[in-house]
This record gives sequence, structure tokens and C-alpha cells, in this order.
Amino acid sequence: MNAAPDINELVELCAVDNQLYASTFFPKTVRQEFPAFEDTVWEELEDPEKRYVALKMFRGSAKTTRLRVFVTKRIAYALSNTILFVSNAQKHSVYSLKWIRRQVEFNTKWARTYGLRRGTTWNDEHLEILHGVDGRIINVLALGITGQVRGINLDDFRPDLIVLDDPDNEETTNTPEQREKTSDRRATEVPRPSD
Repeated sequence: MNAAPDINELVELCAVDNQLYASTFFPKTVRQEFPAFEDTVWEELEDPEKRYVALKMFRGSAKTTRLRVFVTKRIAYALSNTILFVSNAQKHSVYSLKWIRRQVEFNTKWARTYGLRRGTTWNDEHLEILHGVDGRIINVLALGITGQVRGINLDDFRPDLIVLDDPDNEETTNTPEQREKTSDRRATEVPRPSD
């Protein structure tokens, strides 16, 4: 019988095995077998050579869930300082922030393993997560696509991870003219991640 890995070994294994990370720390969220395309999605998201990644996935492929778990890994390993969730409506982004907030507050296995706790700012639109292992504050914000997204600089860090989750709806993509207008607006409003 194999002994369970100690906590340091588990953290090292989860750093390179995304399915192990997801199933170990988020079993209530990741309840089904991983599909064949799972590794490809993670490879795209974690490739340091790719600054911009766009994933077009079928309805029901758990895009939002995958993005949330990806963001938790960026938080756990202190890979990001300022994270933005941007959706067509801020309300949709707020749902992701609430999910992350619940993980810090109630998912004690994840939070204790990575030394995560709530910071001073702790609301539906902005979370400060204290990373005890790395000794830093990680900011996570929820924004709508038409909200103020330029000029964000928290604790001397501009956004280094911007997650666009369902940025469009039927209204913004119904006609070629609407798609062009939306594309033009995004080109001027959505900030690029800092280097």
C-alpha cells in the first residue's frame, strides 16, 4: 500500500499535474471524469510563451469552471498579483469572485495548504487574498466589459491575468455591424496584461 504524499510533495505534484490539483482541492466542483481535451486546455492556459489565449469551447464544456480552477492555481502558486474577471455584465464576473471567496473561506484544505486568507478588502467586486507562504497580497476584481478597466494599479501591480469569460451575448454579436462595434470598443477599452 502506497502512503499518501506529505503536504510539500503534494504541492509539488499539483504544480505539474492539473488534474491532480483540481480533483484534490476542488472535488465538489470537479465531479466528473476529465475529458480527453483537458490537458490541451491547461497546456494553452499555462504556456509561458503565449501571452494571449482564446478558447472557443462548446456549450456545457465547463468553461467557467475551468477558468475558475485555473485562477485558483495562479493564486495558490502566487503566479499573479492582480487578476481581473471580465464578463459581458459585471454580475457574471461577480459570480466567479464569490466562488473564489468561498474557496478561501470554506475550502480549508486548499486555503491552509497554500496559506491563503482574506485580506482587508473583501467584497463582491474586489478580493484581497493574503498569500501567507509567499507573503504578498493578491488582488482579484470583477468587472463588466463596459466598466472601468483601464488604469488599474493595485499595490503597484497592474493586471497580469485578465480572464474574459463570456464577454459577448446575443445583443453584441447579432449582426456584423454589432460585432464590429464590439470589437472596436474592446480594442480601446480592455487593457493588455502587464509584462
